[in-house]
Amino acid sequence: QGVYRITIDQAFPEVIRLCGELREEGTWITPDMELAYCRLHELGYAHSFEAWDEDGTLAGGLYGVALGRCFFGESMFSRRRDASKVVFVHVAGNLQQWGYRIMDCQVENPHLLRMGAGLIPRSEFLTIIRNNVHEQPAHDPWRPTWHWRRETSP
Repeated sequence: QGVYRITIDQAFPEVIRLCGELREEGTWITPDMELAYCRLHELGYAHSFEAWDEDGTLAGGLYGVALGRCFFGESMFSRRRDASKVVFVHVAGNLQQWGYRIMDCQVENPHLLRMGAGLIPRSEFLTIIRNNVHEQPAHDPWRPTWHWRRETSP
């Protein structure tokens, strides 16, 4: 519906902070874990996807770790209606287009199941990871394929 503008890696520290703060059932995201994931982000392994509302406010987001053709979703949050759903669907679509073989959601819940997530046997999961964690995706979304050129005046 075009309600949210989706970006990648534009607000990683804020996304992980809000994932921890906005969890109703508490969180495992301690300050030390937050620092560790921010370091993984700096190293190019952890990534965030953000949904911005019409006012430019961060409405929802998701972060996770990319290894080879595997993406391990760690947590997501929503401040506005359906923002996390929009981000999740956007992430899943992009990962598929980029050649990823799995998006691990880690926890089964009705929210994720409604959006197309499903359980797979542990043996199948381990086979997928083993076969894809060291393989590069068809497109490396975390490194730009374009470069800005500064135009010079005559």
